[in-house]
Amino acid sequence: MKAKVFVKRAIFTVGIITLLASLGAAAIGYKLNVNLSKRNTEQAREISALKEDVRKLGERLSTSDAELKGLRNQGDANQAELNKLKDNVDAFATQAAACETLRRSVKGGA
Repeated sequence: MKAKVFVKRAIFTVGIITLLASLGAAAIGYKLNVNLSKRNTEQAREISALKEDVRKLGERLSTSDAELKGLRNQGDANQAELNKLKDNVDAFATQAAACETLRRSVKGGA
């Protein structure tokens, strides 16, 4: 009879220990899931912020491309104007040389 009571108490004790271990494991699992959920939420916010940053950088790149295109067009226009000025300077130099030749011939003839 004593053995039977001892076995019942041992089985009951093992059951209680198993139940407590199961509750402890469930509590740990719950805590880990809560932490994981918080981390996932935080990472989702960070990803959202990064997407917004990428969008803003894309807009800035588009703006920079438009500015670069405008500067290239302005550079082309300035190059045409520069070529025209060079032609005018060359024509002026030719006229100055002709005037100098004329001055020498007049001076030499006088």
